[in-house]
Amino acid sequence: MKEIVINENEAGQRLDKFLGKLLKEAPASFYYKMLRKKNIVLNGKKATGNEKLTAGDSIKLFLSDETFEKFAGKRQTNDLAASVPNIALEIVYEDHDVLAINKPAGMLSQKAKKEDIPQIEKLLYEVQKVHSDKRPDLFKPGTKKYTADELSEILDDTARPIFVYVKDETVAGYAFCIVSEKESASMQKIKTLYIDDLCTDSASRGEGIGTALLDFVTEYARNISCYNITLNVWECNSSAMAFYGHYGMKTQKIGMEKIL
Repeated sequence: MKEIVINENEAGQRLDKFLGKLLKEAPASFYYKMLRKKNIVLNGKKATGNEKLTAGDSIKLFLSDETFEKFAGKRQTNDLAASVPNIALEIVYEDHDVLAINKPAGMLSQKAKKEDIPQIEKLLYEVQKVHSDKRPDLFKPGTKKYTADELSEILDDTARPIFVYVKDETVAGYAFCIVSEKESASMQKIKTLYIDDLCTDSASRGEGIGTALLDFVTEYARNISCYNITLNVWECNSSAMAFYGHYGMKTQKIGMEKIL
């Protein structure tokens, strides 16, 4: 996923005109198709291309590196650096063909490894506490959803990827995912990525880690041709509901209960 934040010099033009300059080797039909499929979004929402850009607008392109490089051609180094907000990029080597950047700690989302299990377990306890504080009638305090052995088994299952956000060599967040493809006599055959659990370390909340994980998961789901991303949120967790709503997720169905 590429994200570009519009600066004052780029503001005032239409989105499709900007994309035409950015993806200068691509036919217009390509980026209009990407807009329709939401592979290119403006401020996290579907766009048509007619929108007038303003400073601070965010354009996210859910394209593979190969596709982006094929259609973007060469851009000036300062343009690339300007498209990444609030991050100091140290260029350690540059020539006409290669640009090497020292990527700071805390910018890495990746698939979890078994050596990450102890840190993942710590976050699982944090999630359990949030749930047990709000619904002690359902969740047992001081426990966690998965044991270390269960986590090890999940990491061996390609249909259940776990993604982690690494900050200063520490797991600061995770996203447990389940990929499935179902069809029935009454339902269409679709491939879905279900987010089984998402957590950000309490000490790092407010730093955009949850959004970075969702961006990473979204790009992964697009790359494996998923139709949608789904998840469940407890009604008592209003902050989580607001977070996912702000990200652009909509209510698909509602689970209800009657306590007897």
